[in-house]
Amino acid sequence: MSAISFDTLSVLGGITSCFILAVMFVGVLYIVPTNKPRDDPETIRWRMLATGLICAIAPFYMMLWADTKTSEQGHELHHVLGIKLEGIIPAIAYPLLLVTTLYFGVLTHSVMFIFNKGAYTNADLRWDIALRNYVVAPFVEEFVFRACMLPMLTASIGMKIGVIVCPLFFGVAHAHHLVEWYRWRQHTLIEALLVTLVQLCYTSLFGLYSAFLFVRTGHLASPVISHMFCNIMGLPDIDAIVNSKYSILLWIIYICSLVSFFILLVPLTEPTLY
Repeated sequence: MSAISFDTLSVLGGITSCFILAVMFVGVLYIVPTNKPRDDPETIRWRMLATGLICAIAPFYMMLWADTKTSEQGHELHHVLGIKLEGIIPAIAYPLLLVTTLYFGVLTHSVMFIFNKGAYTNADLRWDIALRNYVVAPFVEEFVFRACMLPMLTASIGMKIGVIVCPLFFGVAHAHHLVEWYRWRQHTLIEALLVTLVQLCYTSLFGLYSAFLFVRTGHLASPVISHMFCNIMGLPDIDAIVNSKYSILLWIIYICSLVSFFILLVPLTEPTLY
């Protein structure tokens, strides 16, 4: 059975292929502009459809840059994309344990909030926004920016550099949110730029972790389940931590969570587990 490989892909070819794919991913969001904010139901429906289309096209796009090999010389496309059943349970369980460890401080804080306030802040989130944020976006972003890009990048510029460069495409791809902050949320241009810069930083950091997961586990499921969990949890509310009557305890838990995450990171992503 024929397989594919990117062994002959040059450095320029690897970067160019991923740049074009990133432009396609962002560009398709604006092919049919709804002239409405990103949380408008019509915009959400169109963008979920558009990114789904990119996911369908992306594997064929990858093959344009690949060499056809025998099964002994390369891997079948689904294997390259990290879509496989072998090792799927640890590929979901261990990364989920990792992000749960990382977010243990946030989880503890959330439990305290619910206990004190008797409510959860996201309880009134619209179903279509929840579907986009917690299901569709994690899958399509991980599929395009990890499963499709990383095989081309790691083959052309090396594993370590590829894992570092790939998140930059992911982070910059979120820069289009500048339009949302400036046009629809009525921020000044400077405020919108600052918010977008912060978002670029934390999406790039998450992208680094997600790329690390993909190359270590070889499974698309690992970054997808982690992305879903992180989107559900969100970022820590620093202001709420500082103003909490349990502030010191919360800071200790947050720091312990972060340290524990880094201690477990390499052992729980050992490739032999998958």
